[in-house]
Amino acid sequence: MIPIMNRRLVIPVAALVLTGCGSQAANTAVSTTPTATPAPTTTAAPTTTAVLSTYSRWLVESQKRGRSMADQYGYQSDQRTCATLSKGDGHAVQELFQLWGVGHESEGKNWAEASDIAENVIVGIICPENAYLLAKAKDPNYHRTEFNGGSYRIGDGRTFRTIYPGTYAQSKPVQDCYWERTDAQGNIIDNNFVTYATALTVTIEPSDASFTSKHCGSFDTPWVLQE
Repeated sequence: MIPIMNRRLVIPVAALVLTGCGSQAANTAVSTTPTATPAPTTTAAPTTTAVLSTYSRWLVESQKRGRSMADQYGYQSDQRTCATLSKGDGHAVQELFQLWGVGHESEGKNWAEASDIAENVIVGIICPENAYLLAKAKDPNYHRTEFNGGSYRIGDGRTFRTIYPGTYAQSKPVQDCYWERTDAQGNIIDNNFVTYATALTVTIEPSDASFTSKHCGSFDTPWVLQE
């Protein structure tokens, strides 16, 4: 027979054991409850409208067109073209017309490609303030007012190898210059060999068929129409 005192001691211990088990179960239940996963944060995709530098835009368009000098040297060359255009005189329009084919793109693929570069790469990116010169070169009423040495047909001055009749002059001294005016049969109407002259003027008549000059009329000192 178990003494009463011992039975009293057993009951509290059992209760304590039960209480402890209940507490452990509760704790276990809490610990197994799934926690909420934070919503993932997203990083905005890089925008494609980021502003590129003038050189970067020029480089992209130059490479797209397969230009051989799509580098810093080519960029500097195009900057010099823009500097010439910024003068805004007749020589500036002539630069676009004679060197870049603006206004006579129909004369061939090479001129069309050159004109595209002048309009959309050089002027369009580096010096857009000179866009008005493009309009002048493309004006159907425009005719070239300058030309370099070589042979030209007399006409409307709207194509690379035609010049408008009129009086043309060399503004700088010339040396060993030869020029001639000819008719449709190639007969010489007038000519001259100039050993040296500080200034030179030639009048080309509408009835002339062609004009040729050698050793006078360079890019730096072209024949300039006197208007």
